[in-house]
Amino acid sequence: MEAQTSSTSALSENENSIECFTAPDDRIAEVSLEDFLLEEEAVSEVQKLLEKHIRIKEEIEKYSKRLESWLPLLKIYSACVKLMTRLQKFEEEMNRMIDTHQEKLKKIQI
Repeated sequence: MEAQTSSTSALSENENSIECFTAPDDRIAEVSLEDFLLEEEAVSEVQKLLEKHIRIKEEIEKYSKRLESWLPLLKIYSACVKLMTRLQKFEEEMNRMIDTHQEKLKKIQI
């Protein structure tokens, strides 16, 4: 019974403070009701933030798995872009060579 009493909180006679009984030596600490309610509100806010954090973390994990499934396609796309760039450079070089040879042919014909 003593342990149960020592872990409970009750409103004091003037109802402006709460008496908190501590287990080791049954000291009574008075906390103003306003402070107690502010602390309860803060705890509630922290709990809400933690729940929001957990939901956001779950969303991030879900999208992370989606992104992982897209990774092979992204690698293929990246390789295709590199190949297209190399082909474009090759085409430009070929066009330069054709132009150079055409100029040489014109000089020979004249």
